[in-house]
Parts: sequence; C-alpha cells; structure tokens
Amino acid sequence: MMLLRGVIVALLVTLPALAQDDSLFNESLYVRTRLGTDLTGSAYNGRALLVYGEGGVIMRSTDWGATWEQINLPDSLQILGIATAGRRFLGLCYRGFALRSDDDGRSWEILPLDDTLEYWRFVAASGRYYALSSTQLVEFDTAMSVINRYDLNPPDSSHCLAISGSRAVYSPGRGKLGILDLVSRQPRVLDLGSLPGCSSCREITDLAADQQGRVYFVTNQWNNLYVLQLDNATISGPIVVPQLPQIPGKIHVRNGKCMHCSQVKSHRMGITLSAMCSATLIT
Repeated sequence: MMLLRGVIVALLVTLPALAQDDSLFNESLYVRTRLGTDLTGSAYNGRALLVYGEGGVIMRSTDWGATWEQINLPDSLQILGIATAGRRFLGLCYRGFALRSDDDGRSWEILPLDDTLEYWRFVAASGRYYALSSTQLVEFDTAMSVINRYDLNPPDSSHCLAISGSRAVYSPGRGKLGILDLVSRQPRVLDLGSLPGCSSCREITDLAADQQGRVYFVTNQWNNLYVLQLDNATISGPIVVPQLPQIPGKIHVRNGKCMHCSQVKSHRMGITLSAMCSATLIT
C-alpha cells in the first residue's frame, strides 16, 4: 500500500511538468493515415486515373487500377469534382478552395477562392468549368479564376447541374427544371408535372446532358429515366430500366450514350473505394 501511495504521489508531482513540455504534443511524432473514405468521382487525363472524395483523399493509378497510390490533402477539403484541362487536373471543393495539378495528379496546388459560396456541383463542358451554388452558377478558367457569375432565379434546391451547349440546366424545386441561357442570361422554368409524359415527376435527383440539346434526368424512382429536348421542351419517358438498382447512382452521357453508374465496393491497399462504379448502358 505504501508503495502504491508513493507512485501516485510521484505522478501527481510530475504531471504538471509534463503538461508544460510542448514536445510531448508535437504532431510530427504521430503518423496518421486515413484507411477509408467515401469517394465521389473519377477523372482520367490519358496518363493517370484518379478517384477522389471526402476528407481530401485522392487515389491515383497509372495502370488502370492494378496498383493505387493514396494522396492525402487536408482533411477539411471535401472534393466535389475533378476535371481535365489537357494534361492538367482541375478540382473544386465544397467551400473555399480549388485544386490544380500539373504533374498527372502526383502533387496538388491548393488555391484559395475569393468567395465563400457553398458549392454543390463541379461540371466541365466544352473546355469550360462550372460550379453550382444555391444562388449562383460560377464559370472558371483553367487557372481556376472566376470569369463569369450567373445569378440563379429561382435558386437551386436539388444540387444537380448539366450543361448543354450554351444552356445550363438545374433543379429549382420539386418537379421543376431551370434552364439558364448563358449568353442572354435569361432563365426559364419548366413545370414538369404540366408536360405530357412527366405528370408524376417529382424531385430531380440527378441530371446529365449531351451537346445536342438532350437532358437526361432521374427522379426519386432510380430506374425511371426521362429525356428532355431543350429546343421544344418535350419530354419522353419514363424509360424503365429494370436492371438499374433502386439505389442512388449517377447518370453520365458520353459520345451520345447515356449510362448509369451505381456504387460498388473495391478493396485495394486496405482501402475501401466506394465510388468505383459499374455502368449500365441505357440508350
């Protein structure tokens, strides 16, 4: 008992001194590695394949996924999207920062933005780069400097964005699509429920577009796809795709074909890649 009491006394005497020793709290003494993340997208510049997502995590592969390198940016960076500009990668985060890499994604420059908008989508189309906030559509150049701002009236509510030619399409509310002409800056709102073929359309959950004026969208029923012709505001659908799962996913349009990308999990280097996807051809 006397020995135990002596140890307790010794600890009480030494703890204040230890608390004043800043070296004990030097973060360089600790190695912290994120072993998992929710990844939200991918990008490819002809040399490197990237998948990226929450917490500033980027996975990089130069052999089509046979091996992966994990790149950790600051934890606070929630990466919304990464796009290519030639060999360069450009990215945007939820708030406050843009990203740029000139060496195939090996290293990244973190670029502070001039505004404090909360961004929800980052889309590249025809060599231009657009970010969606609730109140504005912002266009960036390849240096991730703002070159245009478009006010959204009415404002966005569903955080979906697609670009077709000189028109931006977003969702300003339940059962509605907003079409913003990027030349005249004039908005137009379509009430989907009033259009033939879409009387039951409700909340828009994802959008994609081609450059021929076709906008593809899904609502709360994930295996029902609708196609909007921008020029005459006609809708075809729903295109029922039984093989699509009743879970959230993303639709993509490439070379005139629409695909749905549903999440699957892949394990490499002990890391769960939740955004590796299996694509189902729709049209």
